[in-house]
Amino acid sequence: MRSMIIPAIVSADRDLPANAKLLYGEMFNREYDAISCFSIMTNKQLAELCNIKEDTVYRLLRKLSKKGYIRIEYENEGTPFKERKIRLLVGPYDHFARV
Repeated sequence: MRSMIIPAIVSADRDLPANAKLLYGEMFNREYDAISCFSIMTNKQLAELCNIKEDTVYRLLRKLSKKGYIRIEYENEGTPFKERKIRLLVGPYDHFARV
């Protein structure tokens, strides 16, 4: 059994669906463990990890991005080999609401 860390500011956000918090927690724990494999995972892989649908992952990532919790960057945009990187912008000690 493993535990999951979700930064307080993310878990306390009442506008964020529970699955978005779960998705953030999965990505955060992978980065925190120095694996960082979420940045190269597809929406399908993230969906399987969180037991949700692919289109739900897409919507949740957009919500997390709009709220300022993640930044999605694309390399080689415009080519068939576009690579996505998801940068987490909230860490374990970000407890306070943003103004």
